[in-house]
Amino acid sequence: MGKGKKSSRFKISLNSSLNFQWNGEYNNNPEILDILAKYFEENGFKKNKLNKKNVSEEGRLNEDKNFTVPYEIRSSKAVFGLKQVLKLENINKLSCILLDSSIISHQAISTVLGIKLNLSSKDKCPVYCISNLSSTLSKKLNYSSISVIGLLFRDEELFSNLENMLKKSGVKINPKTEITTKEITSKDKKKKQFSS
Repeated sequence: MGKGKKSSRFKISLNSSLNFQWNGEYNNNPEILDILAKYFEENGFKKNKLNKKNVSEEGRLNEDKNFTVPYEIRSSKAVFGLKQVLKLENINKLSCILLDSSIISHQAISTVLGIKLNLSSKDKCPVYCISNLSSTLSKKLNYSSISVIGLLFRDEELFSNLENMLKKSGVKINPKTEITTKEITSKDKKKKQFSS
């Protein structure tokens, strides 16, 4: 079979009018991490450390069953994990979202999350991007990772600390959006240009 005709490829660059400001560097605050760790520990989120040798066969079976349980709100106060947070944010069930700053280090992920979390809306729930959130809380609460937290219940003392000690994530709107398109010349085309 002969080779099919190659179509021209185009590189599209988007200079978006939405510039998401996560304020992760400003929110590098060990004190707020201690406050959050204490809050979650007092509200039953700390996992017990289990020695693998002491885990019974029945315990393993129960753990396997837990993976088949359909998604539901497992706590009246908070949920951990991006999937659960996005699900609840879509139905306006969250009063606040906490993100680890490492999750938005890539520009594409930052933009998608900014849009998904509705940062450009005035009615959005507050979003705080915090440095070292996952590394600190996962160690103190015995989780492998805690990159995203959704708070369902508005605890006045906790929210007062968040508002006073952290800067909310938001969006800066630039005057216009520009899209530039550049044709990428294939190797075959370049050879033809030189031979003609």
